[in-house]
Amino acid sequence: MVTLRHLVVFKAVFEELHFTRAAERLYLTQSAVSHAIKDLEEETGTVLFERRGREMAPTSYAVRFWEQASGIVEQYEHLNRTIKHLQEETPLRIASCITMACYWLPGVLCAFTQRLPQIPVNVTVASATQVTELLRTGKTDLALLEGARPNGSFGFETFSAYTLKVACAPDYCFQAGQPGSPEELAVERLLLRERGSAIRDTLDSFFLLNGITLQPLWTSVNSTALVQAAKAGLGITVLPDVLIQGEVCRGTLKLLPVTGFSLQNEIFAAWNEPKHFTEPLQTFLDCIRDDPPSEEGAEAAL
Repeated sequence: MVTLRHLVVFKAVFEELHFTRAAERLYLTQSAVSHAIKDLEEETGTVLFERRGREMAPTSYAVRFWEQASGIVEQYEHLNRTIKHLQEETPLRIASCITMACYWLPGVLCAFTQRLPQIPVNVTVASATQVTELLRTGKTDLALLEGARPNGSFGFETFSAYTLKVACAPDYCFQAGQPGSPEELAVERLLLRERGSAIRDTLDSFFLLNGITLQPLWTSVNSTALVQAAKAGLGITVLPDVLIQGEVCRGTLKLLPVTGFSLQNEIFAAWNEPKHFTEPLQTFLDCIRDDPPSEEGAEAAL
């Protein structure tokens, strides 16, 4: 069988018309070059070079063979020259939940760009459900998720966590007095994240365990919109503590204690297993480890 190695040796001998010079060019022994040409002649069933003393000349068949083989070898040589640059030209694909993308991801991307400025990064921002599906179908290299870990052949690394808090405006008018239980909270005017988000999934699971299905007044993909609506006295919102703590300190929101309400979402990265960690992917994870999600980061973004 004719192999790429045979073609590389043949091209060198054809162009040098000398076994020794071809061997030096390929960093091979002269014996290895001679054996490769002999194997090729046996495979093709014809003589490729005529020896005339110290000189050699290609046969007419060798000329035609070279016309076909040279293009293949040149493509191979071009690949060898450019293969080291392919990684630099390949975008790193990141899929992120909305909360992380709004408050933590920009800082991570800035740090990554400082370390590897030549690597492009493609970012998709979506709900936890959509991000998980992108990961499952191999359409992203890394998923930044919150909440429950998805089922499947995934690897995980947790970086941080946040607690969900119930909050409203200090002068908010309650439907039937300040709610102290999940049942009382459920009948209030609720301003919640959309279904499929990690925050909403965790919240829905908690209430379903208490036999309650939530019917929010507002549903939004934007946590900031919910904060503003709550500040305006339009309802009660449930969001990560890191997103509302500043408003609580400023007195524009107040926390509502609800019996048995203690919910926390972890923040983690996920990838398909088995996974080859390229330098860009490893560097991106290092950037998160060096500056994990924090309350200060969220407050700065807000």
